[in-house]
Amino acid sequence: MRPDKSTPEDRLIDAAAKGDTAKVQELLDSGTDPDCVSSDGNWTPLCTAAYRSHFKIASLLLSRGADPSKKPPHGSGGSPLWWAAAGGNDALLNLLIQKGAKTDEINGNGMTPLSMAAAAGKLNIVQALLQGGANVNAQDHSGNTPLMRAAMRGDTYIMQILLDAGADVTLTNVRGQTVLHSAAQKSGGLNDKTVRFLLQDKTRTKQLLNVQDMQGKTALMRVIMRRDTNMADLLLKAGADPDTTDEHGYTPLILAVNSRRREMVDLLLDKNVSLTRRDKNGDTALHHAARIGEADILETLLFQDAATLRAEDSPQYMRNKAGDTPFGICKNRLNGKAAAEVFRKWEAEEKPLRREFLAAQRDEKQKTRAVQRDAMRRFLRRPSNGR
Repeated sequence: MRPDKSTPEDRLIDAAAKGDTAKVQELLDSGTDPDCVSSDGNWTPLCTAAYRSHFKIASLLLSRGADPSKKPPHGSGGSPLWWAAAGGNDALLNLLIQKGAKTDEINGNGMTPLSMAAAAGKLNIVQALLQGGANVNAQDHSGNTPLMRAAMRGDTYIMQILLDAGADVTLTNVRGQTVLHSAAQKSGGLNDKTVRFLLQDKTRTKQLLNVQDMQGKTALMRVIMRRDTNMADLLLKAGADPDTTDEHGYTPLILAVNSRRREMVDLLLDKNVSLTRRDKNGDTALHHAARIGEADILETLLFQDAATLRAEDSPQYMRNKAGDTPFGICKNRLNGKAAAEVFRKWEAEEKPLRREFLAAQRDEKQKTRAVQRDAMRRFLRRPSNGR
Protein backbone atom coordinates (compact mmCIF):
# COMPACT_ATOMS: atom_id res chain seq x y z
CA MET A 1 0.00 0.00 0.00
CA ARG A 2 2.87 2.38 0.82
CA PRO A 3 6.31 2.86 -0.76
CA ASP A 4 9.59 3.19 1.19
CA LYS A 5 8.30 5.94 3.52
CA SER A 6 11.40 8.05 2.76
CA THR A 7 9.42 11.18 1.93
CA PRO A 8 7.27 13.24 4.34
CA GLU A 9 4.25 12.48 2.17
CA ASP A 10 4.76 8.74 2.42
CA ARG A 11 5.43 9.01 6.16
CA LEU A 12 2.16 10.90 6.59
CA ILE A 13 0.24 8.25 4.69
CA ASP A 14 1.94 5.51 6.72
CA ALA A 15 1.01 7.23 9.98
CA ALA A 16 -2.59 7.61 8.78
CA ALA A 17 -2.71 3.90 7.97
CA LYS A 18 -1.44 2.99 11.44
CA GLY A 19 -3.82 5.35 13.20
CA ASP A 20 -0.89 7.24 14.74
CA THR A 21 -2.58 10.54 15.57
CA ALA A 22 0.52 12.09 17.16
CA LYS A 23 2.70 11.36 14.13
CA VAL A 24 0.04 12.69 11.75
CA GLN A 25 -0.18 15.88 13.86
CA GLU A 26 3.61 16.24 13.84
CA LEU A 27 3.91 15.85 10.06
CA LEU A 28 1.05 18.26 9.39
CA ASP A 29 2.61 20.81 11.78
CA SER A 30 5.89 20.50 9.89
CA GLY A 31 4.11 21.53 6.69
CA THR A 32 3.27 18.24 4.97
CA ASP A 33 0.31 18.71 2.64
CA PRO A 34 -2.83 16.94 3.97
CA ASP A 35 -3.79 16.33 0.32
CA CYS A 36 -0.47 14.82 -0.69
CA VAL A 37 -0.28 11.67 -2.78
CA SER A 38 1.92 8.64 -2.12
CA SER A 39 4.96 8.26 -4.37
CA ASP A 40 3.25 5.38 -6.20
CA GLY A 41 0.18 7.56 -6.84
CA ASN A 42 -2.24 5.13 -5.19
CA TRP A 43 -3.18 6.85 -1.92
CA THR A 44 -3.87 10.12 -0.15
CA PRO A 45 -3.77 10.45 3.65
CA LEU A 46 -7.56 10.85 3.84
CA CYS A 47 -8.26 7.86 1.57
CA THR A 48 -5.92 5.80 3.74
CA ALA A 49 -7.59 6.89 6.98
CA ALA A 50 -11.03 6.21 5.51
CA TYR A 51 -9.92 2.77 4.26
CA ARG A 52 -8.62 1.87 7.74
CA SER A 53 -11.67 3.44 9.46
CA HIS A 54 -9.54 5.82 11.55
CA PHE A 55 -12.14 8.44 12.44
CA LYS A 56 -9.83 10.68 14.51
CA ILE A 57 -7.17 10.76 11.81
CA ALA A 58 -9.75 11.60 9.14
CA SER A 59 -11.23 14.33 11.33
CA LEU A 60 -7.77 15.81 11.92
CA LEU A 61 -6.92 15.78 8.21
CA LEU A 62 -10.21 17.46 7.35
CA SER A 63 -9.64 20.12 10.00
CA ARG A 64 -6.31 20.87 8.36
CA GLY A 65 -7.87 21.40 4.94
CA ALA A 66 -7.90 17.95 3.32
CA ASP A 67 -10.25 17.75 0.33
CA PRO A 68 -13.08 15.34 1.29
CA SER A 69 -13.51 14.28 -2.35
CA LYS A 70 -9.92 14.06 -3.59
CA LYS A 71 -8.97 10.81 -5.30
CA PRO A 72 -5.39 9.68 -6.00
CA PRO A 73 -4.39 9.57 -9.68
CA HIS A 74 -3.76 5.83 -9.68
CA GLY A 75 -5.01 2.80 -7.76
CA SER A 76 -8.62 1.67 -7.68
CA GLY A 77 -10.00 5.17 -8.18
CA GLY A 78 -11.90 5.31 -4.89
CA SER A 79 -12.59 8.61 -3.11
CA PRO A 80 -12.37 9.00 0.70
CA LEU A 81 -16.15 8.55 0.85
CA TRP A 82 -15.91 5.41 -1.27
CA TRP A 83 -13.33 3.92 1.11
CA ALA A 84 -15.36 4.87 4.18
CA ALA A 85 -18.35 3.12 2.62
CA ALA A 86 -16.24 0.06 1.81
CA GLY A 87 -15.09 -0.08 5.42
CA GLY A 88 -18.67 0.14 6.69
CA ASN A 89 -17.94 3.14 8.91
CA ASP A 90 -21.12 5.21 8.81
CA ALA A 91 -19.83 7.76 11.34
CA LEU A 92 -16.82 8.52 9.16
CA LEU A 93 -19.01 8.53 6.08
CA ASN A 94 -21.38 11.06 7.66
CA LEU A 95 -18.43 13.24 8.64
CA LEU A 96 -17.20 13.30 5.04
CA ILE A 97 -20.70 14.14 3.76
CA GLN A 98 -20.93 16.99 6.29
CA LYS A 99 -17.61 18.30 4.99
CA GLY A 100 -18.93 18.34 1.43
CA ALA A 101 -17.82 14.97 0.04
CA LYS A 102 -19.54 14.04 -3.22
CA THR A 103 -21.81 11.06 -2.56
CA ASP A 104 -21.81 9.77 -6.14
CA GLU A 105 -18.07 9.70 -6.89
CA ILE A 106 -17.29 6.49 -8.79
CA ASN A 107 -14.33 4.15 -8.56
CA GLY A 108 -12.44 2.66 -11.50
CA ASN A 109 -15.33 0.31 -12.30
CA GLY A 110 -17.83 3.13 -12.33
CA MET A 111 -19.45 2.00 -9.08
CA THR A 112 -20.77 4.63 -6.72
CA PRO A 113 -20.45 4.11 -2.97
CA LEU A 114 -24.16 3.24 -2.91
CA SER A 115 -23.75 0.50 -5.53
CA MET A 116 -20.79 -0.93 -3.65
CA ALA A 117 -22.66 -0.86 -0.33
CA ALA A 118 -25.72 -2.53 -1.88
CA ALA A 119 -23.53 -5.22 -3.44
CA ALA A 120 -21.81 -5.86 -0.11
CA GLY A 121 -25.00 -5.83 1.96
CA LYS A 122 -23.88 -2.88 4.11
CA LEU A 123 -27.28 -1.72 5.35
CA ASN A 124 -26.01 1.10 7.57
CA ILE A 125 -23.99 2.57 4.70
CA VAL A 126 -26.89 2.30 2.25
CA GLN A 127 -29.10 4.21 4.69
CA ALA A 128 -26.45 6.85 5.41
CA LEU A 129 -25.76 7.45 1.72
CA LEU A 130 -29.44 7.77 0.86
CA GLN A 131 -29.89 10.24 3.72
CA GLY A 132 -26.87 12.11 2.35
CA GLY A 133 -28.49 12.50 -1.06
CA ALA A 134 -26.88 9.68 -3.05
CA ASN A 135 -28.45 8.94 -6.45
CA VAL A 136 -30.48 5.76 -5.97
CA ASN A 137 -30.52 5.10 -9.73
CA ALA A 138 -26.85 5.72 -10.55
CA GLN A 139 -25.55 3.17 -13.06
CA ASP A 140 -22.00 1.82 -13.18
CA HIS A 141 -19.95 1.15 -16.32
CA SER A 142 -21.94 -2.07 -16.85
CA GLY A 143 -25.21 -0.19 -16.44
CA ASN A 144 -26.05 -1.95 -13.19
CA THR A 145 -27.92 0.03 -10.54
CA PRO A 146 -27.73 -0.31 -6.74
CA LEU A 147 -31.04 -2.21 -6.94
CA MET A 148 -29.55 -4.70 -9.39
CA ARG A 149 -26.51 -5.14 -7.15
CA ALA A 150 -28.72 -5.86 -4.16
CA ALA A 151 -30.77 -8.29 -6.25
CA MET A 152 -27.63 -10.16 -7.32
CA ARG A 153 -26.81 -10.55 -3.65
CA GLY A 154 -30.36 -11.64 -2.83
CA ASP A 155 -30.81 -8.92 -0.21
CA THR A 156 -34.53 -8.10 -0.27
CA TYR A 157 -34.27 -5.84 2.79
CA ILE A 158 -31.86 -3.47 1.05
CA MET A 159 -33.91 -3.79 -2.13
CA GLN A 160 -36.99 -2.55 -0.28
CA ILE A 161 -35.07 0.40 1.15
CA LEU A 162 -33.86 1.32 -2.35
CA LEU A 163 -37.38 0.96 -3.78
CA ASP A 164 -38.76 3.16 -1.01
CA ALA A 165 -36.10 5.73 -1.96
CA GLY A 166 -37.28 5.75 -5.57
CA ALA A 167 -35.28 3.01 -7.29
CA ASP A 168 -36.50 2.55 -10.87
CA VAL A 169 -37.18 -1.12 -11.66
CA THR A 170 -37.46 -0.43 -15.40
CA LEU A 171 -33.82 0.58 -15.86
CA THR A 172 -31.68 -1.81 -17.90
CA ASN A 173 -27.94 -2.41 -17.97
CA VAL A 174 -25.69 -2.39 -21.04
CA ARG A 175 -26.96 -5.87 -21.92
CA GLY A 176 -30.53 -4.62 -21.82
CA GLN A 177 -31.27 -6.63 -18.70
CA THR A 178 -33.52 -5.57 -15.83
CA VAL A 179 -33.29 -6.23 -12.13
CA LEU A 180 -35.41 -9.36 -12.73
CA HIS A 181 -32.83 -10.72 -15.18
CA SER A 182 -30.17 -10.01 -12.52
CA ALA A 183 -32.06 -11.84 -9.79
CA ALA A 184 -33.33 -14.77 -11.83
CA GLN A 185 -29.92 -15.70 -13.23
CA LYS A 186 -28.41 -16.23 -9.80
CA SER A 187 -28.88 -19.73 -8.41
CA GLY A 188 -29.95 -20.70 -4.92
CA GLY A 189 -32.73 -20.12 -2.43
CA LEU A 190 -31.85 -16.48 -1.77
CA ASN A 191 -32.51 -15.59 -5.37
CA ASP A 192 -35.76 -17.57 -5.46
CA LYS A 193 -36.77 -15.31 -2.59
CA THR A 194 -35.56 -12.24 -4.50
CA VAL A 195 -37.59 -13.09 -7.60
CA ARG A 196 -40.69 -13.74 -5.48
CA PHE A 197 -40.11 -10.38 -3.80
CA LEU A 198 -39.95 -8.57 -7.15
CA LEU A 199 -43.05 -10.32 -8.46
CA GLN A 200 -45.21 -9.85 -5.37
CA ASP A 201 -46.16 -6.41 -6.67
CA LYS A 202 -48.50 -6.61 -9.69
CA THR A 203 -47.24 -3.38 -11.23
CA ARG A 204 -43.61 -4.52 -10.99
CA THR A 205 -44.54 -7.91 -12.42
CA LYS A 206 -46.12 -6.25 -15.45
CA GLN A 207 -43.09 -3.98 -15.89
CA LEU A 208 -40.47 -6.72 -15.62
CA LEU A 209 -41.74 -10.16 -16.52
CA ASN A 210 -41.47 -10.13 -20.31
CA VAL A 211 -38.78 -7.50 -20.92
CA GLN A 212 -36.34 -8.70 -23.59
CA ASP A 213 -32.65 -7.89 -23.34
CA MET A 214 -30.28 -6.89 -26.16
CA GLN A 215 -30.37 -10.46 -27.49
CA GLY A 216 -34.14 -10.64 -27.27
CA LYS A 217 -34.12 -12.90 -24.22
CA THR A 218 -36.53 -12.57 -21.32
CA ALA A 219 -35.70 -13.59 -17.76
CA LEU A 220 -37.50 -16.89 -18.46
CA MET A 221 -35.29 -17.59 -21.45
CA ARG A 222 -32.14 -16.82 -19.47
CA VAL A 223 -33.04 -19.22 -16.65
CA ILE A 224 -33.91 -21.93 -19.18
CA MET A 225 -30.42 -21.51 -20.63
CA ARG A 226 -29.05 -21.91 -17.09
CA ARG A 227 -31.11 -25.13 -16.78
CA ASP A 228 -32.82 -23.80 -13.65
CA THR A 229 -36.15 -25.65 -13.74
CA ASN A 230 -37.41 -24.32 -10.41
CA MET A 231 -36.87 -20.71 -11.41
CA ALA A 232 -38.47 -21.32 -14.82
CA ASP A 233 -41.51 -22.79 -13.08
CA LEU A 234 -41.72 -19.76 -10.79
CA LEU A 235 -41.62 -17.32 -13.73
CA LEU A 236 -44.15 -19.30 -15.75
CA LYS A 237 -46.57 -19.37 -12.82
CA ALA A 238 -46.16 -15.59 -12.56
CA GLY A 239 -47.27 -15.25 -16.17
CA ALA A 240 -44.05 -15.20 -18.20
CA ASP A 241 -44.75 -15.49 -21.94
CA PRO A 242 -43.74 -19.05 -22.95
CA ASP A 243 -43.79 -18.31 -26.70
CA THR A 244 -41.51 -15.25 -26.99
CA THR A 245 -38.77 -15.35 -29.64
CA ASP A 246 -35.24 -13.97 -29.33
CA GLU A 247 -32.92 -12.48 -31.97
CA HIS A 248 -32.33 -15.95 -33.46
CA GLY A 249 -36.02 -16.78 -33.51
CA TYR A 250 -35.52 -19.21 -30.62
CA THR A 251 -38.53 -19.79 -28.38
CA PRO A 252 -38.35 -20.89 -24.74
CA LEU A 253 -39.21 -24.40 -25.99
CA ILE A 254 -36.29 -24.45 -28.41
CA LEU A 255 -33.97 -23.25 -25.64
CA ALA A 256 -35.37 -25.91 -23.30
CA VAL A 257 -34.74 -28.61 -25.91
CA ASN A 258 -31.15 -27.41 -26.28
CA SER A 259 -30.74 -27.43 -22.49
CA ARG A 260 -31.27 -31.22 -22.70
CA ARG A 261 -33.57 -31.10 -19.67
CA ARG A 262 -36.77 -33.00 -20.33
CA GLU A 263 -38.41 -31.62 -17.19
CA MET A 264 -37.85 -28.13 -18.61
CA VAL A 265 -39.51 -29.21 -21.87
CA ASP A 266 -42.42 -30.69 -19.89
CA LEU A 267 -42.93 -27.39 -18.04
CA LEU A 268 -43.40 -25.55 -21.31
CA LEU A 269 -45.55 -28.22 -22.93
CA ASP A 270 -47.90 -27.94 -19.95
CA LYS A 271 -48.37 -24.32 -21.08
CA ASN A 272 -49.47 -25.53 -24.54
CA VAL A 273 -46.63 -23.74 -26.31
CA SER A 274 -46.46 -23.87 -30.08
CA LEU A 275 -44.64 -26.84 -31.59
CA THR A 276 -44.58 -25.28 -35.05
CA ARG A 277 -42.79 -21.98 -34.33
CA ARG A 278 -39.64 -21.72 -36.42
CA ASP A 279 -36.34 -19.99 -35.75
CA LYS A 280 -34.50 -17.95 -38.38
CA ASN A 281 -33.13 -21.12 -39.97
CA GLY A 282 -36.62 -22.55 -40.29
CA ASP A 283 -36.05 -25.09 -37.52
CA THR A 284 -38.79 -26.07 -35.06
CA ALA A 285 -38.17 -27.47 -31.59
CA LEU A 286 -38.44 -30.93 -33.16
CA HIS A 287 -35.61 -30.12 -35.59
CA HIS A 288 -33.46 -29.05 -32.62
CA ALA A 289 -34.31 -32.22 -30.69
CA ALA A 290 -33.35 -34.32 -33.70
CA ARG A 291 -30.09 -32.41 -34.06
CA ILE A 292 -28.94 -32.92 -30.47
CA GLY A 293 -30.05 -36.57 -30.57
CA GLU A 294 -31.94 -36.62 -27.25
CA ALA A 295 -34.37 -39.52 -27.75
CA ASP A 296 -36.47 -38.89 -24.61
CA ILE A 297 -37.02 -35.23 -25.51
CA LEU A 298 -37.80 -36.19 -29.08
CA GLU A 299 -40.38 -38.71 -27.94
CA THR A 300 -41.96 -36.18 -25.57
CA LEU A 301 -42.38 -33.69 -28.42
CA LEU A 302 -43.85 -36.33 -30.72
CA PHE A 303 -46.42 -37.36 -28.12
CA GLN A 304 -47.39 -33.71 -27.61
CA ASP A 305 -47.65 -33.37 -31.38
CA ALA A 306 -50.03 -36.34 -31.63
CA ALA A 307 -52.08 -35.10 -28.68
CA THR A 308 -52.55 -31.52 -29.86
CA LEU A 309 -52.08 -31.25 -33.63
CA ARG A 310 -53.62 -32.71 -36.75
CA ALA A 311 -51.26 -34.99 -38.67
CA GLU A 312 -51.08 -32.55 -41.58
CA ASP A 313 -49.93 -29.78 -39.22
CA SER A 314 -47.21 -31.85 -37.56
CA PRO A 315 -43.70 -30.32 -37.37
CA GLN A 316 -42.24 -33.74 -38.15
CA TYR A 317 -43.04 -33.07 -41.81
CA MET A 318 -41.80 -29.48 -41.87
CA ARG A 319 -38.61 -28.67 -43.76
CA ASN A 320 -36.19 -26.02 -42.59
CA LYS A 321 -34.42 -23.56 -44.90
CA ALA A 322 -31.86 -26.21 -45.77
CA GLY A 323 -34.68 -28.52 -46.86
CA ASP A 324 -34.35 -30.95 -43.94
CA THR A 325 -37.12 -32.58 -41.91
CA PRO A 326 -36.37 -33.52 -38.29
CA PHE A 327 -36.05 -37.20 -39.30
CA GLY A 328 -33.69 -36.23 -42.10
CA ILE A 329 -31.46 -34.34 -39.67
CA CYS A 330 -30.97 -37.22 -37.25
CA LYS A 331 -30.38 -39.75 -40.05
CA ASN A 332 -27.44 -37.66 -41.22
CA ARG A 333 -25.77 -37.22 -37.84
CA LEU A 334 -23.34 -39.56 -36.11
CA ASN A 335 -25.12 -39.07 -32.77
CA GLY A 336 -28.55 -39.45 -34.32
CA LYS A 337 -28.92 -43.23 -34.15
CA ALA A 338 -31.15 -43.26 -31.05
CA ALA A 339 -33.21 -40.35 -32.38
CA ALA A 340 -33.63 -42.01 -35.76
CA GLU A 341 -34.84 -45.15 -34.02
CA VAL A 342 -37.51 -43.08 -32.22
CA PHE A 343 -38.75 -41.82 -35.58
CA ARG A 344 -38.85 -45.33 -37.06
CA LYS A 345 -40.94 -46.64 -34.17
CA TRP A 346 -43.09 -43.55 -34.30
CA GLU A 347 -44.01 -44.18 -37.92
CA ALA A 348 -45.61 -47.46 -36.87
CA GLU A 349 -47.40 -46.04 -33.82
CA GLU A 350 -48.40 -42.56 -34.93
CA LYS A 351 -51.80 -43.26 -36.53
CA PRO A 352 -53.27 -45.41 -33.72
CA LEU A 353 -51.93 -42.94 -31.14
CA ARG A 354 -53.54 -39.99 -32.89
CA ARG A 355 -56.85 -41.88 -32.95
CA GLU A 356 -56.48 -42.67 -29.25
CA PHE A 357 -55.77 -39.04 -28.37
CA LEU A 358 -58.66 -37.80 -30.52
CA ALA A 359 -61.10 -40.17 -28.82
CA ALA A 360 -59.82 -39.11 -25.42
CA GLN A 361 -60.28 -35.44 -26.26
CA ARG A 362 -63.92 -36.09 -27.22
CA ASP A 363 -64.50 -37.93 -23.96
CA GLU A 364 -62.96 -35.08 -21.97
CA LYS A 365 -65.13 -32.33 -23.44
CA GLN A 366 -67.60 -32.33 -20.57
CA LYS A 367 -64.92 -32.23 -17.88
CA THR A 368 -63.14 -29.27 -16.34
CA ARG A 369 -60.00 -27.85 -17.87
CA ALA A 370 -57.96 -29.10 -14.91
CA VAL A 371 -59.11 -32.67 -15.49
CA GLN A 372 -58.35 -32.32 -19.21
CA ARG A 373 -54.82 -31.22 -18.45
CA ASP A 374 -54.34 -34.11 -16.04
CA ALA A 375 -55.52 -36.60 -18.63
CA MET A 376 -53.21 -35.11 -21.22
CA ARG A 377 -50.25 -35.41 -18.86
CA ARG A 378 -50.98 -39.11 -18.38
CA PHE A 379 -50.98 -39.59 -22.15
CA LEU A 380 -47.76 -37.65 -22.62
CA ARG A 381 -45.96 -39.81 -20.07
CA ARG A 382 -47.32 -43.05 -21.51
CA PRO A 383 -44.45 -45.26 -22.77
CA SER A 384 -44.74 -46.29 -26.41
CA ASN A 385 -45.47 -49.93 -27.25
CA GLY A 386 -42.58 -52.33 -27.18
CA ARG A 387 -40.23 -50.10 -25.15
